[in-house]
Amino acid sequence: MKMQSLRGLGACVAVFGVLFGTFAPRPTPHAPPRVDGYWILAGDFHVHAFPGDGSLLPSSLRDEAARTGLDVFAVTNHNQVFTARFAARQSAASEGPIVLPGEEITNPDYHLIAVGIARKVDGNQPAARAIADVHRQGGVAIAAGDL
Repeated sequence: MKMQSLRGLGACVAVFGVLFGTFAPRPTPHAPPRVDGYWILAGDFHVHAFPGDGSLLPSSLRDEAARTGLDVFAVTNHNQVFTARFAARQSAASEGPIVLPGEEITNPDYHLIAVGIARKVDGNQPAARAIADVHRQGGVAIAAGDL
């Protein structure tokens, strides 16, 4: 197959994907279960978004999270909170999964997921101090690492 034919095929597939995604029905919201007075939410607390480390915009991430049945997710790009704060602010005005701001704090000695923070946490400090900074902001620190 010639290179021009492959490019044409690729362009057709891309156009079809955009059209299909644009006009596909949106997922219907579901009510999370309640047990002993507590809501049980399905969530993912380590999601990267664009601009930043991810390839999807926060609005697309919300659609994907809803499609897969998530009730909540945290945007945790590496060493920055701008996109996460934007995503959380944008989501507050619309239906769909809850979006929490966060950061993936990276250091050569550790990786932490910080959820529920508003300011960037300096990764150039010992893990205990980074965790204390997360807690001072009212956030939750989650150890991240290779499985």
